[in-house]
Amino acid sequence: MITTIQLLKPLALVYEQISRTPADRPIVCAAVAYFPEDDAGDLFQVALGGFGSRPIRVEEAESILEHGRDIDAAVEACRKVYAEAGDAWASAEYRSHTAGVLVRRLLAELLS
Repeated sequence: MITTIQLLKPLALVYEQISRTPADRPIVCAAVAYFPEDDAGDLFQVALGGFGSRPIRVEEAESILEHGRDIDAAVEACRKVYAEAGDAWASAEYRSHTAGVLVRRLLAELLS
């Protein structure tokens, strides 16, 4: 029997998406959550969506951000996740580039 569940509440959560029209499903979307410092240090969660059956957590980017906040390396990790994410709606190159742009924007907003 489960008696309690504890969930961390992010200090900040930012999201952005790109779609053909405002009413359309996203071609690429990104979300970044920041959890305040605890005993283990700052925690980040990075997720990409718009391709496949569900969003993808980018754990490599999370680890990079938690160990030095190297935004360029985190962005590159997100680009690699979508390096082969092409379909009828967008090429892999477009998705990869756009994922990097969105994550860079979100991190700039979050860390400013």
